[in-house]
Amino acid sequence: MASMSSRWLLDRYGRDLTEQAASGDPVVGRDDEINRVVSILSRKSKNSAVLVGAPGVGNTAVAEGLAQRLARGRVPGALAGRRRPPGPGRWFQKVLLAEPSEDATLAILRRLKPSYERHHGKNIQDGALVAAVKLSGHYIPGRHFPDKAIDLVDEACATARLQLELRASQQGGRSETLQDQTIGTDHMAQVVSKWTGIPVTRLGQDERRRLLDLPERLHQRVVGQDEAVSAVADAVMRSRSGLGNPKQPSGSFLFLGPTGVGKTELAKALAEQLFGDEKQLVRIDMSEYVGLGSVARLIGAPPGTVGYENGGHLTEQVMQRPYSVVLFDEVEKEGDAVFNLFLQILDDGRLTDAKGRAVDFTNTIIIMTSNMGAQHLDAAGAAGCTDAMPAARQSVIADVQRHFRPELINRLDEMVVFRPLSGETLRKVARLQLDGIAARLADRGIGLDVTDAAVDVVLSKSSDQVPMYGARPIKRCLQNMVMTRISKMMVRGEVDDHCSISVDAGDEELVCNVSKPDRTIEAPPPLKNDGSPAASVQAEASPPLKSEVDKSPTSALKKETSSPTRVWRDEASSSPEEGVFTEKNSLHQGCKDLPCNPTPM
Repeated sequence: MASMSSRWLLDRYGRDLTEQAASGDPVVGRDDEINRVVSILSRKSKNSAVLVGAPGVGNTAVAEGLAQRLARGRVPGALAGRRRPPGPGRWFQKVLLAEPSEDATLAILRRLKPSYERHHGKNIQDGALVAAVKLSGHYIPGRHFPDKAIDLVDEACATARLQLELRASQQGGRSETLQDQTIGTDHMAQVVSKWTGIPVTRLGQDERRRLLDLPERLHQRVVGQDEAVSAVADAVMRSRSGLGNPKQPSGSFLFLGPTGVGKTELAKALAEQLFGDEKQLVRIDMSEYVGLGSVARLIGAPPGTVGYENGGHLTEQVMQRPYSVVLFDEVEKEGDAVFNLFLQILDDGRLTDAKGRAVDFTNTIIIMTSNMGAQHLDAAGAAGCTDAMPAARQSVIADVQRHFRPELINRLDEMVVFRPLSGETLRKVARLQLDGIAARLADRGIGLDVTDAAVDVVLSKSSDQVPMYGARPIKRCLQNMVMTRISKMMVRGEVDDHCSISVDAGDEELVCNVSKPDRTIEAPPPLKNDGSPAASVQAEASPPLKSEVDKSPTSALKKETSSPTRVWRDEASSSPEEGVFTEKNSLHQGCKDLPCNPTPM
C-alpha cells in the first residue's frame, strides 16, 4: 500500500525524466555534479540526493542529465534499468550546484545551438552566443548563468521569427532572405533592451566615449553648477573605468543646496546620459517614510501582514530597473531604521527584501538630496560677493557632519554643494525651459520665437521669488504667461498646425503675433534712388480668422499697405476679456514674419 501511495504521489506531482530523456537537450558542463548524484544513489544507506542551488544555475539540468544516463544504460549496475531512484532514506545528501562561469555558459550555448536552430528555423551566429553571455552577465544581475543566457537566445530567436511572420503577412508572403534567417548580436541587444528598459543604442555605444562626453552633456541640461557637474562626472568615470569597488553602487552622492538650483535636474540628466532615459530614475521622497513602518514600506511588509504580496516601494522598483539612478529626496528626514538600510546599500551594494530576495544595487547610482545649510549659501548669494561662497560651503558641510553619522558620510563618493542661481544663469534657465516648450509645440507643427526682451519680462515677474525658490518660479511664470495663453488660443482654434508664434515684450507685458505660411499680405514697395516709392507688387490676402472682438461674418482684411494688425496685450489681467487690443502696422515689421489674424493671448 505504501509503495502504491508513493508511486501515485510521484505520478501526481513529478515528471518521469527518464521517459523524456530521448527528446531532451544535451546537458553540458555538469559531469561532476551528475557523478556525485550517481554515487549517492548507489550507496547502501542514505541513498537519496537533494540538489541545492540558486534558481537558474542548472538544478533541473543535472536531474535531466542523470535521466539521460539511465535511459542509455551509462550508470552502475545498481542503478541500471531504474526509472526512479529508491525511496528516500532518513537523510538526504546535499549536492551543491555553483553558478557556471561565462566560459562554461558559452560552451553550454554552443552545445544547445543546433537544437534551437532546428526549433526556430534560424541560423545563430557564434557572435550572437558570445553577446548573449556578455549582455546577460552585465545587464541582468538578478538572474544566474546559464539560465539567463539560454532564455536570451531562445527569446531572441522567437522574437525574430515573429517579426518576420508579421512582416510577411503585411507584404503578402515575401520570401525570407539570408539576413532574415540569421540571428546576430543585434537581436540579443533588442531583447536585453526590452528586459531592462535600456535603449538598444546604449547597449552598443562605446562606453569610453560616453564617459568622456558626460560632463559636456550634463552641462547642456544643468547650468550654473560647473563644480557640481564636474564632481559627479569625475566620480562616475572612476567607478565605470573599473577602479571602483564592484560590490558597491556605481556612484553615491549627497547633493546639498537651496531648493530649485538643479539637484533633481542633475539626477534626471545622469539617468538620461548613463541609462538612456530619464525615466530610469527611481525617486523616493523620504518625507513619506518617517516613523514606524517606514522600513516595511521600502523593502516590503513581513510575511502574514497586509501588503506582503506587493513588495517594497524601493526594492521592487530596483528589481525591475537594475540600471537606474536612485534618488532619495530630503534625506535628512530619515529615521534610524532607514539609516541602517542606507548603510547596507552603500557598503554591500545589495538589500534583502521581506521575501528574502537579494536586490542588487551595484549597477545603480545613489543620490541623496538635502536642503540642510542652505541658509549659508543664500546669505552668500544675497551679498553678491563670490569670495564669501567658499566659507558658506564649509558651513554647509559642517552642518551636514553634525546631523549625519560618520558611517554614512564615509561611505559616500562625494558631497556636492550647489550654489544659488543668479544673473546670466537665470536667463539660461529660462531659455532651457523655453526650448522644452518649443519642442512640444514643434511636435504639433507650431513654431515659437521668444525675444530676449520677452525673457527679461519673465525674469522681472519672477525675480522676487527666485532667491527663496530658485528656478522654479521661472518655470511657473512661463507656464502662466506663455503656455497657458497658447493653450487657450489652440482651444479657441486661433492657432493650428503650421502656425508660427512670436513673443515679444510690450509695456511690462508680453505681446504675441501669430503668422501662417499661407497668409500673404501686400509687401511694402521698395524705394527708388531718389527716395520715392517704386511700383508695388500686389499679393492676395486670405480672410483672417475671427477674433474675440470682431465677430462680424463679413469682416475681411483690406488690401492696403496701411492695414493694421491687432495684437493682443495682456495688461495685468487674468482673463482675455479684460485685455485690450493695440493697433500696429504689420508691414513695418518686415517681410520675414508677416502676422496673420490678430490673436488674443
